[in-house]
Amino acid sequence: FNYEYALQAYEKSSHWSGALRLLSHMDNNNTKWTVRACSHALLACGFAGRLNDAFQLIQQMHQRGISPTSGDYLQLIRECHQSDKKVRAAGDSRNGSKQAMELLQHMEQLGVMPNFKHYGAAINVCGKAGDWASAVHIFQQMQHKGVQPNLITWSGIIRAAD
Repeated sequence: FNYEYALQAYEKSSHWSGALRLLSHMDNNNTKWTVRACSHALLACGFAGRLNDAFQLIQQMHQRGISPTSGDYLQLIRECHQSDKKVRAAGDSRNGSKQAMELLQHMEQLGVMPNFKHYGAAINVCGKAGDWASAVHIFQQMQHKGVQPNLITWSGIIRAAD
């Protein structure tokens, strides 16, 4: 049985609970989690708006010595805006801006350094939410760390100001 293919199917269908159950099944069968398997489960959670579950999975991965990829974080940050209604329906009171900021913090805490794509995506989430203060805060963090803004970053800042 190929767990990674099954988890990929769960990711594509945003079937977050099935993905998490399958990871648990892997544990029960003494099958080690892989980065790829976890990535599929993380993105299934993200696409379904279950960012709290994604955060918990990131912690479980960390306990096992597995880190989400830079691409996983980028997609989850983008999902903070895409799934705002789903997130609220899932019982998460945080808005997309706060979640994007938390993901940036998680990245740094786990040693995955955000690049201009991550910062730009987070600023874009804030811009679409009209959250000027958070967009500026992220922009300042980005500059402080020496990451150069690009067109997407500036567009997000301008959108947040409107």
